Amino acid sequence: MNNRKVYNALEHAIEKDGKSKGTYREYFANVRYLDNYFNNKNLKKITKDELNEYIVYLDKKYSKTTYNNHVAAIRCLYKKVIKREDLQELLNLKRIRERMTCR
Repeated sequence: MNNRKVYNALEHAIEKDGKSKGTYREYFANVRYLDNYFNNKNLKKITKDELNEYIVYLDKKYSKTTYNNHVAAIRCLYKKVIKREDLQELLNLKRIRERMTCR
């Protein structure tokens, strides 16, 4: 699955969930940000360690709200489109909120 197919599948997943147009735009912007961070690497081939590195990067760069918005988009991508169960714990917002309050 190349990234164009990933974006098409993401579009269908967002529509199926009945997300608003604003959420739709935000999810796509955040997934494009992820895509650019990894220099258009096949999103399906990003490793858990690479994604963790990206999550740490987001944590340092953004406010809690913006950070959680990015993670929500990435979670949708890897849960509903790419279906990578090995990344779900890393992308669990409850776990992330707990980690952020312990700083």
